[in-house]
Amino acid sequence: MTSFLNANHIRIVDYPRLAEPLRDRLHETAQALASMHGARIEHIPQTPVRQEEVVATVLKDPGDPPGLVHLLSAMEACDAYEP
Repeated sequence: MTSFLNANHIRIVDYPRLAEPLRDRLHETAQALASMHGARIEHIPQTPVRQEEVVATVLKDPGDPPGLVHLLSAMEACDAYEP
């Protein structure tokens, strides 16, 4: 990532502004897919929740048809970059 930013003359302090439209587009697309398939978006908090356990619980419901049934949303911390 550092190589990409440097090659494109982007300062690390400008990265959030660069990533914001991409983040927003991803969020909008996820919401549209969830609506289209009748799926729910569930935010996983930063507390130690195992995403695999959440998925296993969702998949136990025999009423869910094949296909997209649930979306997980999580904020993954990244402390690799500091301005």
